[in-house]
Amino acid sequence: MDDLRAWAEAAKAMFDAAKSAIGLLPSGPKRDAAEAAVLEAEAAQARANALLAQHLGMKLCDCRFPPVPMTRPEGAEFPTCPECGRVDTFRKRLPPQGPGGGWMA
Repeated sequence: MDDLRAWAEAAKAMFDAAKSAIGLLPSGPKRDAAEAAVLEAEAAQARANALLAQHLGMKLCDCRFPPVPMTRPEGAEFPTCPECGRVDTFRKRLPPQGPGGGWMA
């Protein structure tokens, strides 16, 4: 999960750098096109983050679209949404394991 977080942070840093560079361009149609392209790429990245998180089995928060992957902050017991702060306290109970502890016990 740390790799996924690092990947998302790297993508955000790249978009921030692109926005800064666009800010240096003079106003006009080329600047408008560059801003639109960065916004479209950010939206695509957000959808890709949600899809990847879903495929990895992470919880998603539907506080906005696309959904936000919920992360487990250091020392936290439950996943939390970094956008709205919602905590997912649902825990799937697993059957006991070991001799005599199966689902029919």
